[in-house]
Amino acid sequence: MRTSETDLQTTIAVLNRLIMMCEESTHGFRLAAEALSSSLLATLLIHYARQRSHFAIALRAEVRRQGGKPVREGPPPCAADGEQIYRREMLRRGNNQAILWECERSENLRGPDLRFGASGRV
Repeated sequence: MRTSETDLQTTIAVLNRLIMMCEESTHGFRLAAEALSSSLLATLLIHYARQRSHFAIALRAEVRRQGGKPVREGPPPCAADGEQIYRREMLRRGNNQAILWECERSENLRGPDLRFGASGRV
């Protein structure tokens, strides 16, 4: 079965959204790790940041393999928006529990961003 150009462009768009989500997670986990007072928890979050970074690298390779252009590398565009500023301030003042809660909340917000059609296909 041959993939149509529209299907290919949709696939590349979805992969690029996943790359952005991974980069946002990488950035968020690193910020949180810097704010934690527990070195054990900070190590865990650094591990998650590296994992998300590796996911983004693999997704970029797949976009290229599909003939597309991956989104640019670097800090996520939302890093400068108001919510990110609020999160940084909360992380700066927060305790370990509040910081971990913010990590979980942020990850949960990113998950539903990728929606599938009624057919279940991307």
